[in-house]
Amino acid sequence: MVDKPNSQILKAYTGLDGGVVGSGSTCGVVSGGAMGLAISHYDELMRNGLPAQIGILALIGDYVKWFEDSYGSTFCRDRSGVDFYKAMGQIRYLIPGDKIMKCMWHIRGTIRHLYSYHKKELPTVSMNRSKNEDEPIPFVQPEILEKSLFTNSKKKLLKMKCLCSV
Repeated sequence: MVDKPNSQILKAYTGLDGGVVGSGSTCGVVSGGAMGLAISHYDELMRNGLPAQIGILALIGDYVKWFEDSYGSTFCRDRSGVDFYKAMGQIRYLIPGDKIMKCMWHIRGTIRHLYSYHKKELPTVSMNRSKNEDEPIPFVQPEILEKSLFTNSKKKLLKMKCLCSV
């Protein structure tokens, strides 16, 4: 799959707990799950390029929506109700145990859900804009930077800029 020792991959996940280094932002289970999905499709991403990248973004989008629908929010601070920047917030997260157990329960449910994704194929994405003219491509890659795309809704040419690379 990925030509890196497991210890290096695990180090890449360090700091996601508490909502990215305890900031209360996006839950580490959400971020880690998204990275895990991308890693599990690494060979396909390398083999198929842009269509696979768009497919993995769609798959990750489905996962993030599932997480938010299942647990109410993707933000650690919203789900835990603690301020990880304060010592008392960190203590409250651990003691008496209800907050950390809630997170463990969410981790358990997410692992079960993500397990089903290993059987899923990446969604196929047609680069033919005639079928999906009103749907934007979520992230335009450098390969198509400055290519013109025709949109039916505005009836004009748009110059797409590179928003993000996976």
